[in-house]
Amino acid sequence: MQISDPDYFYSKYNLNSDARKEQIFDDFNDTSTSTRSISSISSTTSNGYRNPSQWQFFLSFLTVVITQVTWENCGSYSNDIKLLNLTVNPYPIVAPGSVSINITIYTNQNLTSPLKAILSLRKKTFIGYVPVPCFSIGSCIYKDLCTLCSQCHCPMEAGGHTIDLPITIDSQSWMLAGSYQAQIDLETSLKQKGCAKINNISIKTNK
Repeated sequence: MQISDPDYFYSKYNLNSDARKEQIFDDFNDTSTSTRSISSISSTTSNGYRNPSQWQFFLSFLTVVITQVTWENCGSYSNDIKLLNLTVNPYPIVAPGSVSINITIYTNQNLTSPLKAILSLRKKTFIGYVPVPCFSIGSCIYKDLCTLCSQCHCPMEAGGHTIDLPITIDSQSWMLAGSYQAQIDLETSLKQKGCAKINNISIKTNK
């Protein structure tokens, strides 16, 4: 859903309409608390790319059972895509189960397809955080989010957008349990960019 009324959008997120692009990065670079959960696993195509049908697994890093998660925008001040808010209901979540993710983003110009996403996922171990390979829910490349998300219609018009993502959590493997950090980098064919970091991701499963 696009937030079509600019005055409503800037009022809701406490933005000064006279300094929209200049202030939005700073205003929303502070951390926010949310929740995530992990889903079942499927195969990966060659070269580390995910199949389009695996959109749910791209979202899985967002949908882990967590106690407290913080997020922040990263990258350049001039990035075209900014994360404004991310909430998950219910909270906390235990796998298996279901969860609804609500994401609000802002883009200062129309986003074109393909919208590539690079997901970097690291798991906490006794030697520190270790990268998780792209076997299932790991550090994968998604060629075009526009074709993977039913609500991500491209070109996506400039402005604020709210996307609701219902997720079903099937897996309760003990191997999912642990603490994670994630970073997602977005880029279009026109070099429009976005970056977000998510910390303190804690996965819990039913035993």
